[in-house]
Amino acid sequence: MASSRRGTIDSNSVWSTPDVPPSLLSIAGAQSAMETMDGEDMNAVLLGRRVGSRRQPLFWCRLPDFLRIPGTEHNQPDLAMREGRWKLLCAYDGSLPELYDLELDPSEQTNLATQHPELVACMGAALTSWYRRRAGGAVERSPTAGLASRTRGPR
Repeated sequence: MASSRRGTIDSNSVWSTPDVPPSLLSIAGAQSAMETMDGEDMNAVLLGRRVGSRRQPLFWCRLPDFLRIPGTEHNQPDLAMREGRWKLLCAYDGSLPELYDLELDPSEQTNLATQHPELVACMGAALTSWYRRRAGGAVERSPTAGLASRTRGPR
């Protein structure tokens, strides 16, 4: 780690758990194994040599046994995607989209989905396509699909 970075906190870089194995393999010099992994080599960021974020979007889905937000009657979204400053949440079938600008609204208070329909459509297509590939072509019917209102409740 550069001495100028010691004792500092990097609050700008974005990386995720899938980035850890390829980063550690890179540090160990075993880069050929990284080709089959979902993560990106972020070793320079993890070692404090640079500030930076992943180049590819992050995708994830809700665990089946975590439907409800703890302590509320509201359902959690099924799928999520982070790309740059944007985060999209939606049901398995792409319905009930919630779009947040994490640079301006890091606590996700203002759903911008209706103000950015083209972005929602583009990110939603990528997210549901990722999920279908992950699920082997099967798409679950969300327990919240068809609801007209937000299911996560106040944020």
